[in-house]
Amino acid sequence: MNFRQKKSVQAINYFARKEAKNSITRLKLMKILWLSDKLHLMRYGCIMLEDSYVAMPRGPVPTMTMNIAQDKTTPYVVENISINRFILTSNQEVESKYFSESEVEAMDEVWSRFGGKDGFELEKLSHYYPEWQKFEDDINDESKPSSYPMDIEDFFEMPSREFSAGSEHAFFANEDIELAKEIYQETRVY
Repeated sequence: MNFRQKKSVQAINYFARKEAKNSITRLKLMKILWLSDKLHLMRYGCIMLEDSYVAMPRGPVPTMTMNIAQDKTTPYVVENISINRFILTSNQEVESKYFSESEVEAMDEVWSRFGGKDGFELEKLSHYYPEWQKFEDDINDESKPSSYPMDIEDFFEMPSREFSAGSEHAFFANEDIELAKEIYQETRVY
């Protein structure tokens, strides 16, 4: 496995260890990772996982990390994570060398704010964000595919002001995203 893949394994491990019995549902994990990537992007101009995202019926999903969260054969994955259907359990201490200080800060802040919610609540929350909403009609049309590539730059967008006032979405409101957006656009690989 390369560094990016091992980092995704450790991100799974990180959040699994924050739950009771060191286990987290895959749905909750995918939404917590999306929120962590979104927060880190809005602050520092880059996502943590260096993963590509797709919009799916249950919200944004980091594709490589989702594949890892279903991988029961790769030795590094198996050493670190047990996979039982939709439950991921940490088997090892987190290898913190894969995360920067800013990444740990973002993950901890997201967990502090959203960790008490279950996967279904986070799924519902994700459906209010423009990066997912732009695909909603297609996703809900059974004659069309159920997965669409997302543009990370859309993660800078926020829900409508009416919806976000006084809600969970205010979590991102204090971020000065213009500098982060500029950094992202300058460093983006096309």
